[in-house]
Amino acid sequence: MRDRLLRLKGEYGNRLALLGISLDASRNTCRLSLRNDSTSSAAICDQMMFESPLLETFGLGRVSDNIIYNAQGRIVERGLNINEIETKLKALLD
Repeated sequence: MRDRLLRLKGEYGNRLALLGISLDASRNTCRLSLRNDSTSSAAICDQMMFESPLLETFGLGRVSDNIIYNAQGRIVERGLNINEIETKLKALLD
């Protein structure tokens, strides 16, 4: 999924922002992962793993979960597979 999201980021440029919430136990591990991704996407790592309050704040219930917000900051979809994500982004950004 990550590779396809990065391709979509390249396709849509500044019209698409990606934010990762890392469940890594250390910031160094998170930084290494981001460096290997070679992307400019932002990531949050509070080092709390599955105890992170961010999971509850965003209503994330599983690893590799997702939320799509529109330009007005409203949630328009969540919990999609990568094909559904591509379809939704095409509808929102094309």
